[in-house]
Amino acid sequence: MKKMDDSTKEKLVIMLSVLSGLFLAALDQTIVSTALPKIVSSLGGLEFLSWIVSSYLLASTATVIVYGKLSDMYGRKKLFILGIVIFIVGSMLSGFSSDIVQLVIFRALQGIGGGAIMANSMAIIGDLFPPRERGKWQGLIGATFGIASVIGPVLGGLLTDYVSWHWIFFINVPIGFLSILILIRYLPNIEGHGHADIDYKGSFVLMIAIIALMFALLLGGVYAPWLSVQTLGLFAFQQQHSSFSGA
Repeated sequence: MKKMDDSTKEKLVIMLSVLSGLFLAALDQTIVSTALPKIVSSLGGLEFLSWIVSSYLLASTATVIVYGKLSDMYGRKKLFILGIVIFIVGSMLSGFSSDIVQLVIFRALQGIGGGAIMANSMAIIGDLFPPRERGKWQGLIGATFGIASVIGPVLGGLLTDYVSWHWIFFINVPIGFLSILILIRYLPNIEGHGHADIDYKGSFVLMIAIIALMFALLLGGVYAPWLSVQTLGLFAFQQQHSSFSGA
């Protein structure tokens, strides 16, 4: 069997450090689903059940574009680690939630951290690997989500049944700190391009447009008919503002 050369080993170590952070976000998306019935029975608020998942997705989707620009300016490693720190804080607060509204808000905070993790995971591959190698290493990202989709529901069920649903969030804390240590040790510094003008107005408008689109897709057919004024209005709002932002 052919041995890996030093260059390949170094790349593998770098990818494993990136995947350690990505696994944190991927696991959270699958571990929560199995605990939703227990969470609702504990906190109440059945009407907010879908928002436990949706608030995370909204926040992460809306902030990915901002983190991409900021990491271009200030460096991938700093923003990656910052995203994990925000994610850990959101996880701890989610675990301590005393009502469903608090949980939805803190899940959104998790999503803000998750947006940084997702954006920088992809960007780091683009920075460190030439185009002909990116497909191979991006395959590991798909494998990470596959592993998380298997481990997440099982781990979530075990924690919920034998400990408490709070621990599906608390478990992110030691995993997150371990990931930070790995990133600090092995992820090389990818310097940013320094100060650059940011179109804050355009970024804000684009974020609002993304949130409007997500709301329309989440509400349509569930809380309001697809052809209702509310749903069509959200689609129209998204289309107008995404055009305005130049997206």
